[in-house]
Amino acid sequence: VWEPGTRGEIRSFTGYGYWPLAISPNGRHLVCVSPRRFASLQVISCETWTVHQVLKGHTDILRAVVIMPNSLTAVSAADDCTIRSWDILSGRCLVSIPTQKDYVRTLAALPDGRSVISGSYNGSIQVWDLNAGCEVRRFSGHTARINAVAASPNGKIFISAAGDNTLKLWNLATGAEEILVDAHEDQVNGVLVDKDGKFVVSYSDDCTVKLWRLIDLKWIATFTGDSPMKACTLGEQGLIIAGDRSGCMHFVHIEEAK
Repeated sequence: VWEPGTRGEIRSFTGYGYWPLAISPNGRHLVCVSPRRFASLQVISCETWTVHQVLKGHTDILRAVVIMPNSLTAVSAADDCTIRSWDILSGRCLVSIPTQKDYVRTLAALPDGRSVISGSYNGSIQVWDLNAGCEVRRFSGHTARINAVAASPNGKIFISAAGDNTLKLWNLATGAEEILVDAHEDQVNGVLVDKDGKFVVSYSDDCTVKLWRLIDLKWIATFTGDSPMKACTLGEQGLIIAGDRSGCMHFVHIEEAK
């Protein structure tokens, strides 16, 4: 765990896999895969850095986890072909939804607080209603696995990133693919939308992090490193923090990228 301003280490944990991991919007909890128990999740307090709850119920390897806007509900997906939602405070499983052999690789929360988007290894994308416990819409068009999905703050559109080197912009209401961009020269490992709904950040095995305008996916800038980019997050005041395969972290400001 790092402090972006000083770039100093706050806390270190050992025995954990690198993925999946999620931090609650209020910054109070971290949810990650339990060490040596890859079908369960741990809820860690960001105040005491101790385990608050263990979320048990999946029967195969966990692939994705996200925390909903209320900061109280976590949603996970695993190779047991289920999506499960959890009460972070009590550890109780709220719902288990079968994905019908769609092996989910990534999840994103929608701002309505009741729905998530999933991306699967077979290239399909689904929207799930957690309250009803069912799929409500399906999207198709990518020709490789979906590595990441990210919704706009208003919940009207979302971006998908895939192993076919592309980004796609989708209309959530109509299900239409509105924009396709050949974004990178290798698979796109992730995509993020800034909290103001202005920018998209993508990162790839081609060693680049790219900045795009959300409304039309127009390219703005590229940061190039020396190793494939494997992780990325957005900090305050336009800060992009990217981690590459060599173990280096890169701190880039959107203002500078312009």
